[in-house]
Amino acid sequence: MKRAVREICFVAAGIAGLSLTGAALADNITLYNTGADAGGLVAPGAANTPWTVSPAGVGDGTSRVISAGNRYSGWIPNSAISQWIGTADVSNTGPVGSYSFDQRFDLTGLVASTATIGGRWAGDDLLIDIRINGVSVGTDGIGGAAVGAGTSWTDWHAFNIAANNAAFTNGINTISLVIQNSDNFLEGVRVELSGTARAIPAPSVFVPLALAGLIAARRRRA
Repeated sequence: MKRAVREICFVAAGIAGLSLTGAALADNITLYNTGADAGGLVAPGAANTPWTVSPAGVGDGTSRVISAGNRYSGWIPNSAISQWIGTADVSNTGPVGSYSFDQRFDLTGLVASTATIGGRWAGDDLLIDIRINGVSVGTDGIGGAAVGAGTSWTDWHAFNIAANNAAFTNGINTISLVIQNSDNFLEGVRVELSGTARAIPAPSVFVPLALAGLIAARRRRA
């Protein structure tokens, strides 16, 4: 009886050990900075397809990389990993109102409750909200007195959406950055972001370990 109990405990410990190992592993969430896609930086004036815009304003609902002639000289300069985008590659991007720049991402095969996304933003006139699946995530340093309109496009502002946020869901999700256009002139957004989530362990991985533990226990008994 004692030997049988030891065998069961050995197998259970092996399975638990594998479970803990799997829990510690995190996969990257596929996300794209503004002005970039899977091929790298997007050409000035071209559509930045990972990011859509609603309402469309003067554009067609697809964001576009703002070319140098339509980009405000006071904005943070473009870099090798991100660029300014807008509703269209024009300097007058009205009408006045709020615009949501949206990117879809996939959490299929990942544990949604472990998802976390962080990065930094700059926006003109002002970023007023960050949302996951339409739900405001209440990140720090957005709008209000925290970030005045005069600094929202000249400085980077960090954000972080921590794990266990109920807004994340299994499968396809959407992150939205809402920009306030108050003057119908030189509007744009710049975002650099990344994210991780824990992978869902495949059930089949437990079987080989359990069998290996049982065989080892029986060999010792023999």
